[in-house]
Amino acid sequence: MAYTTTRYGDSEHFDKLPDEAQIDEMSPERLLEIYRRRFVNVDDLTVAIVGDVEPDGVAELAQRYIGTLGSRPSDTGIDRRPPHPPGVTRVGVDADTAAESGVEFIFELGVDLSPQLVATARVLEAVLNELLTAEVCEAAGQTYIVQASVLPLHQPTQFLLAFVVATGPSEALPEIEKRIRTTIERMANDGPAASDLTQGVTIAANDAHMGSGDFLPLTLLMRRTVGDANLPLQHRVEAAVADVTAVDVQDLARALFDSGQHIEIVRMPVPAG
Repeated sequence: MAYTTTRYGDSEHFDKLPDEAQIDEMSPERLLEIYRRRFVNVDDLTVAIVGDVEPDGVAELAQRYIGTLGSRPSDTGIDRRPPHPPGVTRVGVDADTAAESGVEFIFELGVDLSPQLVATARVLEAVLNELLTAEVCEAAGQTYIVQASVLPLHQPTQFLLAFVVATGPSEALPEIEKRIRTTIERMANDGPAASDLTQGVTIAANDAHMGSGDFLPLTLLMRRTVGDANLPLQHRVEAAVADVTAVDVQDLARALFDSGQHIEIVRMPVPAG
């Protein structure tokens, strides 16, 4: 909730929870109206069929059911996101207990998605997680969790959403933050060391081969946005990972982390008394 408010302000399009007035306005008739408006006739339905089924069975299903659904002109998507807040925005959130203390760094980067870009993002994510574990968890010795993620998203536009999350005792957060900043700055300024790159490529290739983090229906939904040639299918990403270089990782890290704008959320318990 703190991130949504910070990133999108008071835009009604990003309200996570309905207010009391909206709840009071709900009725069976109103809900039925919403259902009919959104689920009667088809404009952008995507159907994914998985499992042990013969192609002829899928064709018959399409003809008998899917092909009989009414249709309507496709909707035109609108990017409702306001501009990202300028500079670094830092927000404090009251944690109920010391065990819930933590910090989050959240970054956005508009990009053109492709198997090569997603492969580079996967390698960057793997390298960061290995370094953060060593520098924050093991060296600091007080962190409960530290994790970096670099996610490719295609709606409403193509972009990467990257975040680093760490939890730990409230008194240790300044040191945890310092180590996180040092790690991501080093990646943006110097890129990964040869050994770190090798390890990151190995992890990313193995994850791609095993399908970790891939959900085919969600990937297929990207087709309309990125086109078939740039669709980051699992086998394409796995093949592209082998060609990722240290320069590729550094360039992406610099674009993500050195833009001068991101959001920081710090969770701390309210001091007693």
